[in-house]
Amino acid sequence: MDQLAANKALVSQFWQEVYEGRNYARIGDFFAADGEYVDVAMPDSVARGPGAVAKRLGRHFIGIEREK
Repeated sequence: MDQLAANKALVSQFWQEVYEGRNYARIGDFFAADGEYVDVAMPDSVARGPGAVAKRLGRHFIGIEREK
């Protein structure tokens, strides 16, 4: 599998697990140790590493779930 196909497969798996499956505990599993998440609404606030990314994104998803 080439890198483009591998990246697409990873994003697809992330989408299925987190967005469709609501398995928020898996968020950090999709980020490398040096992976970064930048929220476009707060570009100066960067989450680095799986734990920090999971914490940041988890808060957003759980907040959305509570609003439903």
